[in-house]
Amino acid sequence: MGYTLRRGLLGGCFLLLFAEVALAGWVTIKNQTGQTLIIQETFIVAGQARRGKPIQLVAGETVREFLPLPTIKNVEIYDPKNPTRPLWTGKLPCKNDNQTYVLSSANGQITVQAIPTAK
Repeated sequence: MGYTLRRGLLGGCFLLLFAEVALAGWVTIKNQTGQTLIIQETFIVAGQARRGKPIQLVAGETVREFLPLPTIKNVEIYDPKNPTRPLWTGKLPCKNDNQTYVLSSANGQITVQAIPTAK
């Protein structure tokens, strides 16, 4: 009985300790521009900007990423035909819940808009 009680208390302590991680969520980016785009995240490492792996999204495609903790993603969006000049550069705040961002095109400019997700 004592062993089972200790295991239960220990499990409860771990659950409380890691409850913050359980609040994290998925970040979804939808390409609704009608054109193929390249999305690339940048990180700051030892004071220098480093680029992550480029992700190509064709028109209508979606990419999802699980983030274990809240963060701010530094993102650049490129046209594959001209990958030296970003079409959009900005920060995507990623909170403790699921979030969706929609990429759209208005007047030749790429816009990124957060849309509410159902809980």
